[in-house]
Amino acid sequence: MNFFEVLEIQPVQLALDPKHLETDFYRLSRASHPDHSGTDPDTLEKSAQLNGAYRTLRDPWSRARYLLDILRIPLSSKIPACLGPIYIEIQESMDQSELERLKRQLASLKRQRLQQLEDQYRKFDQLKISSLIEGAPKEAELILNKIQELVGENNYANSMERNVDQRLEK
Repeated sequence: MNFFEVLEIQPVQLALDPKHLETDFYRLSRASHPDHSGTDPDTLEKSAQLNGAYRTLRDPWSRARYLLDILRIPLSSKIPACLGPIYIEIQESMDQSELERLKRQLASLKRQRLQQLEDQYRKFDQLKISSLIEGAPKEAELILNKIQELVGENNYANSMERNVDQRLEK
């Protein structure tokens, strides 16, 4: 099942306007809702698919993870180079105010990563790719590599942020 097809996003677009996505979701949901279409098992399945697709695609990070998953692009388990120094500072820090500063720094980097992710989405959309499964042009591979890098950084930064939160609670 391809969530982009379920929500009728053709050609595939990654830079999605949340309001437009929500409008399309509700339009499609009404059309396949059991109250309008009966209790046909296909209707119930379509409704479940729409809900899953919308939950996944409405968030930029879960959209990126989904994209990487369907393309079978793995994430690295290494500490991203840009987060290495912050990781060390977090491990060495015993001061509450220092941990709070590091948390703010992680939040700032997260906002920057989100902007970079959205920039990559716009670049991808300019390629007007009709299918994610068919051979993608070289430009798409470069964009997907950057998305892979950003998702890995975001996942690791989220883990670091949870670590800081736990240490601040103590």
